[in-house]
Amino acid sequence: MGLFRNGLLASVLVVGSLGVAHAGFVSGTFTVDVWSGNTVTTQADLAHQPTSASVVAAFTYTGAIDFINNNPQGGSNTFANFGFSTSNISGYSSSTGTSLSTFLGTTMSTIGEVDNSYLTISGTSAGGMVSVNHDDGASLYSEPGNVTVFTSPDPTAEITSTGLLPAGSFKLVYVESNGSPADLTMAVPEPASVALLGAGLIGLGLARRRRTLN
Repeated sequence: MGLFRNGLLASVLVVGSLGVAHAGFVSGTFTVDVWSGNTVTTQADLAHQPTSASVVAAFTYTGAIDFINNNPQGGSNTFANFGFSTSNISGYSSSTGTSLSTFLGTTMSTIGEVDNSYLTISGTSAGGMVSVNHDDGASLYSEPGNVTVFTSPDPTAEITSTGLLPAGSFKLVYVESNGSPADLTMAVPEPASVALLGAGLIGLGLARRRRTLN
């Protein structure tokens, strides 16, 4: 019984550590499409994606999916506040003729959901368990085929959505609504954490087997 209890405790501690000290933000080069304005949906899923003709901005973003605007409710809530800048954007274009500097200064959303912003962030991943923190709706899909990894499309207080993402291409959908603060981060366990988790689970299995034999 002691071996089983100790193995279980070790595994619980390992799993708990994955979300704290051993999570790394998903980083790389991503394709971003943005829709913004008073006709944009509050639903963060592909079923409600606006038409391609109404894209306000399209660009390549290089960096981590680690966007946080901690300004208080009603405070400044621009794309620049969210974490986009001229230094991490390339290949910028706009169907409405909006310049990059004007885009960065555009308000993402306002209180009362009068204005919203719908973003798709597309890239590639090595796969595995992922966790996405978001303060409004978010959904994650693997490609090709737009297979749902998780979907939490409705505006909400900050929550964490998780799912198993296959290796390859993915698309992350996020809608910012109702003003600042704003939060969108995507993280995966680091390789050392995955190995540690495996060791803990193996230890638990061995403890259970020995208990059964005894």
